[in-house]
Amino acid sequence: MFRGYVEPTLSLCLWLLLSVPPSNIDVHQCLGKCLSALITTVGPELQANTSSVVTARSSFLVACAVMQDHSDSLVQAEAIACLQQLHMFAPRHINLTTLVPKLCATLSSSHLLLRRAAVACLRQLSQREAGEVCEYAMTLVDSKDWKIDITETGLEGMLFAMLDMEDDRQLISDIHDTLVSMLQRLAGENLTRWLALCKQVLSASNESILGLDEEAGEGEGADDNEDDANADATFKAGADPDSHPLVAARWPTRVFATQCVQKIIAVCEEISPDHFDLAKARKMKQHNYRSDFLVLHLSELVRMTFIAATSDSDQLRMTGLQALQNVIVKFAKVPEPEFPGHVILEQFQAQVGAALRPAFSNDTGPNVTATACEVCSTWIGSGVVCDLSDLRRVHQLLVSCLQKLKSGKGSSSQLYSETAATMEKLAVLKAWAEVYIVAMNIEEAFEAKHPTEDEDEEFDNFQGGGESLLSLVTPELVSLSKHWLAALKDYALLSLPTGNGKIRRKDKLSLLSIFDHVTFPLFLPNDSVRV
Repeated sequence: MFRGYVEPTLSLCLWLLLSVPPSNIDVHQCLGKCLSALITTVGPELQANTSSVVTARSSFLVACAVMQDHSDSLVQAEAIACLQQLHMFAPRHINLTTLVPKLCATLSSSHLLLRRAAVACLRQLSQREAGEVCEYAMTLVDSKDWKIDITETGLEGMLFAMLDMEDDRQLISDIHDTLVSMLQRLAGENLTRWLALCKQVLSASNESILGLDEEAGEGEGADDNEDDANADATFKAGADPDSHPLVAARWPTRVFATQCVQKIIAVCEEISPDHFDLAKARKMKQHNYRSDFLVLHLSELVRMTFIAATSDSDQLRMTGLQALQNVIVKFAKVPEPEFPGHVILEQFQAQVGAALRPAFSNDTGPNVTATACEVCSTWIGSGVVCDLSDLRRVHQLLVSCLQKLKSGKGSSSQLYSETAATMEKLAVLKAWAEVYIVAMNIEEAFEAKHPTEDEDEEFDNFQGGGESLLSLVTPELVSLSKHWLAALKDYALLSLPTGNGKIRRKDKLSLLSIFDHVTFPLFLPNDSVRV
């Protein structure tokens, strides 16, 4: 076993680090790799308090300090890697008060290897001690001892800024992992800070993060009958230009920020259901003004998803629409305490319609339209909108997609591949099927509850002008039923074993994956389609 040779080898490495001239960069780099191997050899034993282990641990720390002071970036990177390994095996013996500032300073280095090593180390630190890392980083704001370009957004903001400048895939992946680890551990206690950070990345304006608290109440008093045009104007970021406007982040960074918004919702859902109860949130806020709840930031969530869903990037639009769908699902049943019988999402009807409308234009890609169809069916089936006259705004968007079901019609089949066009058509069929199922369930529930009555106040909640939700679907049922049955027939044929080879195996698997990805609801509910 090599374990018995660790101490003499470590002593030799330390002696060479102190005696070999710094100009011999290769020697110092090799010594760093040797130290890394020695740390791995000792492993968890570094946590022990025996005299030999304490001496070895001190020698490792001294060797890392010597390499950190070296002028070459390769040697410095090896020092950071060794400290990362020491933290893995003996986290209690690594001084974060000095390590974190050095790592933050290294993030601004011009050497890619150093930035890679620093982010990789921060990634590991944030998995265990995210709070301490962010706290020590915040002490560097306006610090005279460290020349670090770090602002009030802290280390999180600095990492987001790096995403806009870095091209290395591994480095970007490590930054993503670091931010996600911080978010999962800290977002529940610092909702305002994290939402403000995501909003700043998504917005192309120069809005102050400190001013977001004042905007948190926007939308709470919005009129239910607000026009879509007003919604577009209300939710456009950056109304007042400044002499030094912020440059919009690159679309991959904004996609990640939108994904972070969805992760924040998931974190809050795991922490407490009070994050989705407006009455409890307001009551607890009165008793403890420092407490924070996600439901109090609903207007900001809608604002951010609107910005993403109406952007110029297809990937960002898809992510924004998915985030909007997530917001609808999580808050659809949250009641409005001041207006019994209503939910808090009702005030954002115009904003939801304005966010969906651009996805149904003729120049929009089929992948974006397919995602928007899912959001439409979720919105209609959520029960948020009770007045059919308001519901028709979103319903008309689905009606406009029916033309694409006809072979050879629509821009999708002409400008995009057959696979993309098929995915879009299946998404349209799925959305209509989900709306039809919801309408049928409402109709059947009413008939079971009131078999001899024609009208009822509860049923009128999903009526407008004497019409029911089913009346919006009925005019299209003749055409839809044919397409539903045709889609099921195609799926059945594709599911059969390969026969005469009329369909190549590769094409067959591609089409099957599309069907599986769309995941039809049961097109024919309990007692088949009523035409």
